[in-house]
Amino acid sequence: MRIGVSYYYCPSCKTTKDLSAFNIKKSGESKGDPQGYCKSCATKKRAEWEAANREHAKKENMKRYQRLRAKQVAAGIDKLHTNKKCTMYLNRVVAEEALSKYFQHVDRKRGHGFSFICDKKYKIAVRSSCMRITGSKPFWSFGIYQNNIADYFLFLTFDDRDHLNPQKIWLVPSNKISDHKAMWVTCNSDRAEKRLSEYEKPIDKMTMICNEMKGVN
Repeated sequence: MRIGVSYYYCPSCKTTKDLSAFNIKKSGESKGDPQGYCKSCATKKRAEWEAANREHAKKENMKRYQRLRAKQVAAGIDKLHTNKKCTMYLNRVVAEEALSKYFQHVDRKRGHGFSFICDKKYKIAVRSSCMRITGSKPFWSFGIYQNNIADYFLFLTFDDRDHLNPQKIWLVPSNKISDHKAMWVTCNSDRAEKRLSEYEKPIDKMTMICNEMKGVN
């Protein structure tokens, strides 16, 4: 419901919010208008629906993922794993190669929504990020894409593309974050450290592996 030029009312939380708090409709007669619920309420309602309709949600998310991959292939993005400046290269070549040496019993068999399988049953989606800076706060960003196909998300962070020194590793259960489209983590933030501390893995071995890949003694 529209209140003014840039403020809308969310009937779920019964709050008037700025337009930026709403997702925008991308098709139909009302294309360009805000969605009925604010982003926070929409995410919550989506999570509740997926919890009550897990099989349906998995099929729906699979179709969404396949449409995205088809668009990427059509646009030539699928070939970007050979481009060292591309995030896909960081994920497929650097992160996955290193992580396949970090964990035991790894099957590097890619599938829709996951990068490899551990212990013959756990589907792991790899997400990697180099430090970025907006304003005065450096951060890492990861795409989640509401992926509930993987059992775990494995996040690997680096300082920058030139040096590729590992900073943090987190192995997070999918059910904790799969309703998100993306995740941002502020570097050296006590709040972020506390939120992810129970999922953090030792970084020393990963540093050694990455140094070996770079030919550093």
